[in-house]
Amino acid sequence: AAWDLAALTRQWEAFDEELRDATGFDGAALEKLTGAEAVEDALADLEEKAIPECYQVSVDCRDEADQKEFFERMQAEGRTCRVLTL
Repeated sequence: AAWDLAALTRQWEAFDEELRDATGFDGAALEKLTGAEAVEDALADLEEKAIPECYQVSVDCRDEADQKEFFERMQAEGRTCRVLTL
């Protein structure tokens, strides 16, 4: 799990001094979490975990046989397919 740094900062800033003390964070600790270095680290993590773009099409088939034929044709063309029955 990772911190939602923007939400953490907003919430911490909304607290009064007593609640801020109770969080265990002080201004310096929060700045360290939300500073430029933390933002750069978070962006690097996102780039490493980037999901490639995926374009999808939903096709309504007449029946199970039509679905099977269409699925096999798409696989033969090299498409990545999965069967869904709704």
